[in-house]
Amino acid sequence: MLSRRLYRTLSLAIPAVALLTVTACGSSETVPTSTETSVATSTATETATSTATNTPTSDTTSASPTSEAPESESPLGTPKLATARSMPVSSPDDPASLTVTNIRVAEHSGFDRLVFDLEGTGKPGWLVRYVGQPLQQASGHRVNVDGQSYLEVNVEGVTYNLSDTGPQDLPTGVQDSTMRRAAGINQVYYAGAFEARGQYFAGLNHPATAFSVTYLEAPKRLVIDITHNQ
Repeated sequence: MLSRRLYRTLSLAIPAVALLTVTACGSSETVPTSTETSVATSTATETATSTATNTPTSDTTSASPTSEAPESESPLGTPKLATARSMPVSSPDDPASLTVTNIRVAEHSGFDRLVFDLEGTGKPGWLVRYVGQPLQQASGHRVNVDGQSYLEVNVEGVTYNLSDTGPQDLPTGVQDSTMRRAAGINQVYYAGAFEARGQYFAGLNHPATAFSVTYLEAPKRLVIDITHNQ
């Protein structure tokens, strides 16, 4: 039978061992320090930022390329000095019902751009050439255009709108909005429409030079690039 002193010693020792065991088990579950928490937050932020930067959003993914056909800073097509036998000619789609709603000019490096904005159905035809004298189609009357040389632009497949609805034709005569917008183009003159053909004259302040004719869609427009030098 144990003595009272030994029993008391054992009684004090057992709780101490149990306390050491509990303390040892608790030490295996590491509690993050404030520094570790900050690092983890920073890493998560960096990951989220990287993902947001490199992964396209739903808007980017669903966006489709624009249908707008670009007008480049270099001549469209291959500019040529067209003669009477090699002038650019294209027949319109059948049927074509178009209206020239605006004429724009712009100066670029080495060439000027003349643009005819179109509205309506179908694709236009065209006949573009240099002429010695600007004469109105059908009547043969002389057209007064300021220029050293004259580029005649015939846009085919156009209709004359007599109503107050739909795209409106430009007024005949000099198109003032085109003045002083390009180095080589003095004036653009609208001589009127006849049998689905709109007739225009560009008065240039230089001799006849090479040009190109290009049709673009979305929006519809006929683009004529006129070089400054032959």
